Amino acid sequence: MFAACAQNAQSDDDDGGTTTQATSAQATSANTSGAGGGATTSSSGAGGSMPTIPFCQLACATSADCSMGSPPYDADNYSCPSGVCVYDGCNSHTECQALGNYQCLPSSQMMLCQEPCAAAADCRLGTPAYDADNYVCQNNACVYLGCNNDTECTSLGNYVCRTMPGTTMKNCFVACSTPADCVLGTSPAFDEDNYSCPDGYCIYDGCNSDAECASLGNYVCR
Repeated sequence: MFAACAQNAQSDDDDGGTTTQATSAQATSANTSGAGGGATTSSSGAGGSMPTIPFCQLACATSADCSMGSPPYDADNYSCPSGVCVYDGCNSHTECQALGNYQCLPSSQMMLCQEPCAAAADCRLGTPAYDADNYVCQNNACVYLGCNNDTECTSLGNYVCRTMPGTTMKNCFVACSTPADCVLGTSPAFDEDNYSCPDGYCIYDGCNSDAECASLGNYVCR
């Protein structure tokens, strides 16, 4: 399972986790747009790539501006192209061990700090949507395969199991009747005009402007 990262890790988090590995803004949006519950700690799986959307990313002048102060999330793990922080992955097991029983293992996009596994049972997070039948253990790393049905997702709350846009993987999405049901908190970057509600589940469509993202801090919409 991934070690959580609050800044931009620039992976599609295609297992639903969304998103773990994203800006704090995107990681938060993942809980409403699809990656509910424990998805942010599961590892990336196969199933294609999500459509590219603009999201709130931490602004930077150099990679040092992206550092979170932890060995796997300091300046040498980031780059700063076009003035925004991009997480490039962990560099070694030693870095990840600063977080506990973690190793630097491959995900679908990059090397990330994950708890090593010997079997799928080692990957479970304690809820039906994230237990042994939702994972495989490949090369000692947990790979999330997706949810299996709505019943698994309802264990997280008002969630349904649907295919992630642009992929073949199913994930737990917040159920909705209108985009208003998807609103997360009071930030302009996660209000009604940032969501759509196709077929009864919430999809985050992205930020609309730098002004929306500025409500979160030193973030820009890219």
